[in-house]
Amino acid sequence: MPANILNLPQYRVLRVEESDHDYRITAEPVEVASSCPHCQSDRLTSWGTREQVFKDLPLHGKRVGIGIDTKRLRCQACGKTFSQA
Repeated sequence: MPANILNLPQYRVLRVEESDHDYRITAEPVEVASSCPHCQSDRLTSWGTREQVFKDLPLHGKRVGIGIDTKRLRCQACGKTFSQA
């Protein structure tokens, strides 16, 4: 696992890829939601993932893209789906 070059303790860096003009950093949140934001139930199941892409300031003269893999969750109590914050 790569070092946390983001310097953000709430995210775990999964991989860092470098090309001639870009850095691509893939990370995921360390904590997963423990309750539904709609009904406060703790009966949650995984419902896939979604990648959010952010652009950061250049590093070493290269563009930087940060992809955050956020988990989608579904509440078994109320049936609503949501993404972790």
